[in-house]
Amino acid sequence: MVWFLVAYRKIKYMLKNSELFQEYVRIKDFFKIEFGLVLPEKLNQANTKRLEKFIEVSGGLNGSLKLSQHKNQVPDEKLLGLISLFTVNHTAFFRENKQFEFFKEKVMPNVLGPNFEHEKSELRVWSAAAASGEEPYSILFTMLDYFHENGCKYTGDILATDIDIKALNIGYHGVYRQKKIEGKISALNQRYFQKHTNGNLQIAWDLRRKVLFRWLNLNCDQYPMKRKFHAIFCRNVMLYLSQESREKIIKNLTEYLYPGGYLFLGISETNLVQRSDMRSLGDSIYQKDY
Repeated sequence: MVWFLVAYRKIKYMLKNSELFQEYVRIKDFFKIEFGLVLPEKLNQANTKRLEKFIEVSGGLNGSLKLSQHKNQVPDEKLLGLISLFTVNHTAFFRENKQFEFFKEKVMPNVLGPNFEHEKSELRVWSAAAASGEEPYSILFTMLDYFHENGCKYTGDILATDIDIKALNIGYHGVYRQKKIEGKISALNQRYFQKHTNGNLQIAWDLRRKVLFRWLNLNCDQYPMKRKFHAIFCRNVMLYLSQESREKIIKNLTEYLYPGGYLFLGISETNLVQRSDMRSLGDSIYQKDY
């Protein structure tokens, strides 16, 4: 009787794993087609737990998940939950700080000029893979520092997009654990935070409203924005995409840059921009031809 129970449990376990793998294959194919994301070939322990949780809560794909006809619109709640399970949102304030130094020392003076008037000048920046908001807020703090040092009022516009709605919600509310801020934020920039519950810190509302958080699938054919940008940050996302999607997205991002605009990729995302209208400035920073 004991051997029968052991065999039964083993068969049940194998069937369960087989069903999970079949569902994972469907999800993997779906992610590559719709978002350009390439998930690992095999189910690791972390993904197995995530998938079991997704099926338990939603019942799985069941052939029902579809994006709307316009891919730049937010999909249904079920798909949003699935995206949150399988996307990577590792980020930090001022990650790859030398790029922010370049943005402050080279990009802003070049775009705004040495004697700009804030009523006439405007700096438009897009954080295209914003995750939970640390990157667009780091851009904002860099801009604020520059304007403060030059005795000028803030003038700018920051768009923050991502496919993970849960991550965007964190960015919108701007609440972070103190450990995420310590060692990353200068004493000068710490004045932008206020105390929140459970020892967390929150970015002040008058600063949070300067960043516009929106859901966007970068792999869609056409983006909804009507105006171009002086700088676009799309860092540490290309490595998770198929080659076809990389080329498509880089082309789209380039088209949304003003002449002379700058594209920032992740430091480890080297040699991904092979376009005659973009020149490399080093450190995965590129400038569009005038």
